[in-house]
Amino acid sequence: RILDQAARFAKLGGFEVDLETGELRWTDGMYALHGLLPSTPPRYGDHYWMYDEPDRTILKEAVARARSRKGTFDVEARATTADGKRRWFRVAGGYSKQPGEAATWCGMKQDITEQKRMQKRIEFLAEHDPVTRLANRTKLLTALNR
Repeated sequence: RILDQAARFAKLGGFEVDLETGELRWTDGMYALHGLLPSTPPRYGDHYWMYDEPDRTILKEAVARARSRKGTFDVEARATTADGKRRWFRVAGGYSKQPGEAATWCGMKQDITEQKRMQKRIEFLAEHDPVTRLANRTKLLTALNR
């Protein structure tokens, strides 16, 4: 219960693919992040439709590299959920093998939209006057140095 609440507050979902059977399992958080009902059966690879290019290609290539070497990946990507919401996600995962258990491909997805919005706001405030919204001395000097 505590872990489920923490995942909900962190806007986090988890996934696992059994590499022997191909069975894909999602936490409730994954359904929520995708804008899907928990009654929707997940299928591996179907989630790529939601990502914008070039992020879709970057994510697919990172996953392919990690799978080929039984390693890990960690990608930030823009997407549109099934319910039409524009979001930024951090997707991370990799190969996992526990003694006595089948090998799995597992990971997490986190909605980082608010962090990206705050980062953009901080960058804007660092280079613009808050009242006039005009470029400030810092932005001017950066442009001149370029």
